[in-house]
Amino acid sequence: MIGRRLVLGGMAGLTACASQARTLAPTLVAYDRSRIGGGMRIGSQWSEPDGTVRHLSFTLPPEALTEAARQVAPPRPEQVQHQAMAAAQAVADHAPAGVQLELRPKPFGLDLHGTAPPGYDLTALMNTVMAAYRQANNQAVIDAGFRFIAENVVQPDYARITAGQSALLDDTAREIGRQMTGLDARGRVQFLLSFLQSLTYQVLHSRGQQAMRTPAGVLADGRGDCDAKSITLATLLAVIDPGLSTVLIYDDQHAFPGVALPVLPGDPAFQLGGRSYVAVEPVGPGWFPVGQLSDQSRAILASGMAKTTLLRG
Repeated sequence: MIGRRLVLGGMAGLTACASQARTLAPTLVAYDRSRIGGGMRIGSQWSEPDGTVRHLSFTLPPEALTEAARQVAPPRPEQVQHQAMAAAQAVADHAPAGVQLELRPKPFGLDLHGTAPPGYDLTALMNTVMAAYRQANNQAVIDAGFRFIAENVVQPDYARITAGQSALLDDTAREIGRQMTGLDARGRVQFLLSFLQSLTYQVLHSRGQQAMRTPAGVLADGRGDCDAKSITLATLLAVIDPGLSTVLIYDDQHAFPGVALPVLPGDPAFQLGGRSYVAVEPVGPGWFPVGQLSDQSRAILASGMAKTTLLRG
């Protein structure tokens, strides 16, 4: 799901990114989960197209298994409106004697009217009330893990989610990193791509809304869609290879990450902020080693219209 451009109060702008189906794809053999000490122990096994069998095991801590840690969902419009109206009313309630303010909610906003004694300028007070409304409205979106990208349009705050999940999954990522001993940076990215490509592609719905699995949710459930798998790669790399900058590349249909690896001949690469990134494809189902992209992703890069978000600088 990308760019998860959600209109507060509706589902306009939502489109599902296409599953990258290919004849060649890593095959998930097992994804065994068991509870251990309040956390979850996971053992994954998958087979690559050339017959190579890979194994990965890791533990998710108890705090990574809560609903709040495993997914982000857009705030409900009525909840956002309630919080914003309460904040605005709290300011209005402290109006000077003789000043009357009337607050009425409207779709995506606030109607504010006031009366005051002769000579009293209401402008500053009304601006303060409106500022309180906007601040509370914005904070409700931030608290849900989203950010505004246009008026009344939000999408997940990918960079903030990646940073928070990197801290949450620090021990998990280090455990995964120890199982890639002997691989260089490109080899580690390749291993993680193969693992993520083997996981089931699935869009998440939660409480009747489009939502997104976080990296903790992808690892716990063994499934995810394009932006969820992309930030899972970035989250793990933030701990395993903290020197590797990562970005998210996307349009309204699809998302994939870029990793600041040395660019080799033939790599699908792009420049951002004076740094070169190799675009990679963790989504699946499909076999896309480092240096290969789906046709859809190549078209997005070639269009020159792709949006980017720096996940880790």
